Amino acid sequence: MEHQITVQNLKCGGCATTIIKRLNGMVGISNATVYVADSLVSFDCQNKADIPQVEKALQSLGYPKMDAHNPFTTKAKSFLSCGIGRMTH
Repeated sequence: MEHQITVQNLKCGGCATTIIKRLNGMVGISNATVYVADSLVSFDCQNKADIPQVEKALQSLGYPKMDAHNPFTTKAKSFLSCGIGRMTH
């Protein structure tokens, strides 16, 4: 079943690469796609109970849900994730 989450701090293909690698590496998650222009993350999951784990993974990378708290530390994490994604892209 496909799910979508709108996130904060999404800026470029480097961010997208990091998110896609993390989500596709999670058990029960597949077909992760990132739409940078829309700040949207799309993925398939086998169980709705997996969605909070995806949200937690996105938060840990620096890409919280659009309605979540977004402190400076989270923004800094997104810059780091972006840089890593650019180097591995």
